[in-house]
Amino acid sequence: KSPMRFLGKNKVIESPNKKTLDRRDLTAAFHVLSATPNSQKEGADCGALAVRDNAAVTALAAARSVESRVVELIRCIGEVVVYGEQQAAGKGKQQHQTRRAGGMRGDAVFEYFCEKNMLSLLVDIAKAKPPSNRYDGTETEGTGPNFNGVVWTPHVKAQVLQSISILLSNVQDATSLYYLLSNHYVNDLVTSFLPMRQWTDTALEELMPVYVNFLKNIALKLSDAPSL
Repeated sequence: KSPMRFLGKNKVIESPNKKTLDRRDLTAAFHVLSATPNSQKEGADCGALAVRDNAAVTALAAARSVESRVVELIRCIGEVVVYGEQQAAGKGKQQHQTRRAGGMRGDAVFEYFCEKNMLSLLVDIAKAKPPSNRYDGTETEGTGPNFNGVVWTPHVKAQVLQSISILLSNVQDATSLYYLLSNHYVNDLVTSFLPMRQWTDTALEELMPVYVNFLKNIALKLSDAPSL
């Protein structure tokens, strides 16, 4: 049974839940949680939460729940890809003999990561920002909650940076490293976080340590492979 909230003695209405949650409220919640300033926030740097009613509180809780699941999913993807690449690279000459015509190793995990262009997807997530125009509820077309705004939050962006950083640091095969550094994906990721004034103070507190570590790992990896 869904939770209930009471109004007076005889009036009873159902509390919003994941199935009945208004799409507009959820989208507004992701605007509030976003890493960039926007009209749904308050404070000097537009970083404070603007919560004034029960529907907004419920929507924020749902948005946080979605955010946690997305962060965990991105973390797991990074760990699985790193493990698969290391296992394949550890096979030595036997593994190199199984390379396919395209030049990429036959390892199923890393090959799937490349085939589905998941690095590009992760970079797009890190670069995603709310629409620049004031949110006015026009994003409510369609049915069901809109979870797309989860990519705007600093927690998700920080996890993307961390996962790609770990992947770059631990990749062992030269062909795999060349793929990760090709197509300007990493370049786009580096430049997308500049200028820093685009982020709220709260977002910077979370993003800056991860971003600096990401740049350090790139520098260390390139110093070991000057030909790249």
